[in-house]
Amino acid sequence: MHGTRVIAAVTGCLLLVSSAGAAQASRASPYSLLLRAEAGTLNPDDPFAVTMAFGATVGRYRGTHSMALRILMQSQNRNSGPSLTRDARTFLLLTWEKGRAWHGQPARQVFFRLGGGVVLRSPYRAGPALDLAVGWKYRMRQHLLLVGSVGDLIAFLPRDTYSNCRGPGTQGCATGGKAQSNFGLTIAVELHP
Repeated sequence: MHGTRVIAAVTGCLLLVSSAGAAQASRASPYSLLLRAEAGTLNPDDPFAVTMAFGATVGRYRGTHSMALRILMQSQNRNSGPSLTRDARTFLLLTWEKGRAWHGQPARQVFFRLGGGVVLRSPYRAGPALDLAVGWKYRMRQHLLLVGSVGDLIAFLPRDTYSNCRGPGTQGCATGGKAQSNFGLTIAVELHP
């Protein structure tokens, strides 16, 4: 639950700062505000082992490229129980997207996303993460887009050891110590206020 509060606080602060400066910044800069809410799957190691994920993105765009801060939570409880965030991993990423109009139609775009950041996984240590994706955008209204993407969030998990992993009297277990692919398929709604 602590991770959810941190993400909500960071997202709220980013939205306040972005929206407060959006009017003034739009006059001084050709970049506009971008807000995105997304949900889908982010499957560790196996692309067919469905693991739910959801997140938000705040950034700036100009034409067909953007820079943004992306927060994505990956459920780690095998999608059972009432809480999606219990034991969840949190990816905090700075991303760059470059798009291109599909067959000359500006309402449709294909894009490539590249990003880097950190994966937070309580109670273990954080590790670096890399975001690679391709996707499409479809403009439904002037300021509203539907976005879909397929990609890989590669987490470089540090090696952690802990005790009591298999019950009382065990010596300990280890986790991490290698790169882990997290295959993702997400659908998002993007707003350009």
